[in-house]
Amino acid sequence: MLVQGSDQALAEIVGVVGDVRHNGLTSDPAPAVFRLHAQAPGYITTLVVRSSGDAVSQVAAIRRAIHDVDPAQAVSSAKTLEQYLGDALARPRMYAGLVTAFALIAFILAVIGVYGMLAYSVVQRTREIGIRLALGASRQRVFLDLFGQGSRLVAVGLACGLGVSLALGRMVSSLLFGVGAADPATFALAPAAFAVVSLAVIALPARRACRVEPLDALRLE
Repeated sequence: MLVQGSDQALAEIVGVVGDVRHNGLTSDPAPAVFRLHAQAPGYITTLVVRSSGDAVSQVAAIRRAIHDVDPAQAVSSAKTLEQYLGDALARPRMYAGLVTAFALIAFILAVIGVYGMLAYSVVQRTREIGIRLALGASRQRVFLDLFGQGSRLVAVGLACGLGVSLALGRMVSSLLFGVGAADPATFALAPAAFAVVSLAVIALPARRACRVEPLDALRLE
């Protein structure tokens, strides 16, 4: 194998390693060749040490071993792989926390909005409901009519929300790691959770409406 930039024209392949994300966790793995330091010495060198037990307690011993080989060699920092991974994930975790918080706020506001619209509709239609009950409509029929009205609102909202989410998914793709912008599980679980909670909330004013007494409703006018 010919390696460009090597002191030796030919290099022997001694092993193949797994994919490595050199440019961050969100970047795609790129082809890379690991060469001996003697063949391609770099200005900054990273030494990876496998240890048993507590790695932090062995940092001093590793520094001494390096200085025994080259007393003038500077060791800028020493971290465990867990610490490196934590540093790399710090910003994505912050973004994930902010997105989660805004998503919960939007979820709560949407549920409150659905409840408020149906509750207002029930108040506006109290006389109509009373007349229907007085004319023989069953309370179950009244409940199903109002519940269906709220369900249609939820269905329209979910359809619009899914469409906008798919259209704007590319805007947040750079903030995602290990999951795509159009992840099927996310687009299935989030709408399902919203639908279940919204339908449970819709049932409250619908139940209250079907308990209206016809005479009390007629007296409101």
